[in-house]
Amino acid sequence: MNCYLARSAGALKNPLARSTLLSTSALARPLTYSPTTTAAFSLQCRKQQFHFSKRSMTTITTPIKSDDIAESLNSTDALMVPPGVTAECHKLFTELTDALNSARAQPEDLRLLSYSIETPEDAELFKSALKRWRHAGQHQEVTDNVLFLDTLFRVGAYDTILDMLCDRPAYRILPAVQHIEMLFIAFKERLTHEREETKIIEGLDNLFRTFAVALYTDISPTEGMYNQLVLACLESRTAEGYRRADFTLKEMASLGYGRNGAIKQALESYNSVSAV
Repeated sequence: MNCYLARSAGALKNPLARSTLLSTSALARPLTYSPTTTAAFSLQCRKQQFHFSKRSMTTITTPIKSDDIAESLNSTDALMVPPGVTAECHKLFTELTDALNSARAQPEDLRLLSYSIETPEDAELFKSALKRWRHAGQHQEVTDNVLFLDTLFRVGAYDTILDMLCDRPAYRILPAVQHIEMLFIAFKERLTHEREETKIIEGLDNLFRTFAVALYTDISPTEGMYNQLVLACLESRTAEGYRRADFTLKEMASLGYGRNGAIKQALESYNSVSAV
């Protein structure tokens, strides 16, 4: 990232300033403050909005799952395995819930639950368990951070990963550069299979949210990340995608980043269609 953006007046020390430094991150704003701390960049993932009023833009509301799979699950539901959840993961989740409720949880219990994750639905169950674990004041090993992320990526739980990264106080899952890049690739690949415009916009939202997470965790966006954003916007073939591509291309130019061959080809295709 250009040093004047990354260092200017210590702006990256301030979450609000960090979210407005870049026009692209402003597009990425499903960012809202946690009700309990003005310093946390907590993405309230159930009610996300992209607000563009400063640029005379419309407001986009992104529908997010209203609750975790296991939000209301308790030990009395032990025989009711939700669709997509494996029996072993559900069993360990129920045991962990009982242990947390009776204050007898062991340090290794959460890690054991993570070993049982085999499906995206298992991942949602684990997300709920991790939130409860932290709420109960249980210790979370720093080394477990990579273990959890690797497991969630292995089962393709990209939405779950993004939700967790968006709420650091609740989950304390911190990404590295490779995790951000993996999310970019996954969400962009998913976009290639979408045909409904609402789903396409949701996919773009996920890419821009991932970009915002990078900024929040002090990961400097790379030229590759910018290229992925622009290419996804152009390939969406939607008015909203072209609008976001325009903003992001201007920002890339201001940072001295170049356009890769795929972007140049996509722009030529767009310009030829527009000229007809």
